[in-house]
Amino acid sequence: MDEKKVEALAQRNKEVVDTIKPFLADETPDVQGFVIAELLALYIAGFNPLVRQKTLDLVLNTARDLMEQYDRWGEDGHPDNSYTQ
Repeated sequence: MDEKKVEALAQRNKEVVDTIKPFLADETPDVQGFVIAELLALYIAGFNPLVRQKTLDLVLNTARDLMEQYDRWGEDGHPDNSYTQ
């Protein structure tokens, strides 16, 4: 993907994420996780069964990479987060 397409995708991603964030902000981690899991399942189900696992792996690896960028609190997590499961 060329640089202009990547920049456009990143900008659109930011717009969509910024729209969704307020809907999840006041929910518990359980609700947030369930919503994200359902959206992911809907997304993956749209792919040909032959590529679903590869697509899921790509999404999870991308999420792992992004977690490193967003983790401001280190191994103990957010100081107000009592959710440990």
